[in-house]
Order: sequence, then structure tokens, then C-alpha cells
Amino acid sequence: MSNTRGFRGLQPCPICHVPKDELHDCGKARWPLRTGIGTEKIFKDARKLGPAKGEELLKENGLRLIDVCSETSDSDVYLR
Repeated sequence: MSNTRGFRGLQPCPICHVPKDELHDCGKARWPLRTGIGTEKIFKDARKLGPAKGEELLKENGLRLIDVCSETSDSDVYLR
């Protein structure tokens, strides 16, 4: 939960990548699930883009650049 931007983010769900304006429709579409590997890729891409463009990429994905969860080996905070 610490990596997400919360209910005001563009993708507020901590489990999947559902856009904010589609939250009301639970049964119509399937959105990709968040994964530790996918989140790490977004973080790496954001770092490569630099501060302004990197922050925009993070916003698009409803994330904040907080690395605390990725430092534990063999763990994925998105697994249920």
C-alpha cells in the first residue's frame, strides 16, 4: 500500500491497474494485476527518464517511488 498514490491516484487499486474512472464497473473488464516484477520495471524506467518524466510515469501507474518493499528477497507484496 505504501507505493500507491491512494484513492486520488489515476490507478488507485493496490491489486490491479484499473483506471480511476473505471472503478465503478467491477464485472465488465479484467485489468492486469500488479506484480513486484512489474512495479520494479516501472521504477527502473522512471529512474531512467529523470525526475519530471519519471514522476509522470509513476503517476500514470498510480505509484510512488518507495523501494522499501522490494528489498526483501524472494517476496512479492502483491501475492495473495
